[in-house]
Amino acid sequence: MQPANNCRIELEHDTIIVTPMRNLGELDSELFAADVEGILRSLAQHRARNIVIDLCYTDFFGSDAIHHFLKLHRKIRSNRGRLAFCNASHNEREVLSLMSLDMLWPIFTSRTDAVDFVTKQSIDILVVDDSEVDRRITG
Repeated sequence: MQPANNCRIELEHDTIIVTPMRNLGELDSELFAADVEGILRSLAQHRARNIVIDLCYTDFFGSDAIHHFLKLHRKIRSNRGRLAFCNASHNEREVLSLMSLDMLWPIFTSRTDAVDFVTKQSIDILVVDDSEVDRRITG
């Protein structure tokens, strides 16, 4: 993975852990965008499946950061992976909650809990209504 400009980026098994080293305000959006592009390249090469965003060094983020979070989310979903946040400040939790993004991305109080969540194997269950098939077979 290439060096990050604004974030510490670690690879732990099939999970990329992104730790912004300062607030992700609009003035820093170009630096964060460069980091996100590097992460997207790694995901495209199937180096990882999940992302944890650790906000332990930040207190706020702007709308550009949310745009980049959504880009990461779309790529993760196409790889059948998961994204979670951890160590969010009160301000960051409030923003995610007001935008109902806390319904899309779980927010954990610890990095360990977030990594455990994204690395859990999910089981996809397909439910098929085969009652019409049964009616035709039985007459």
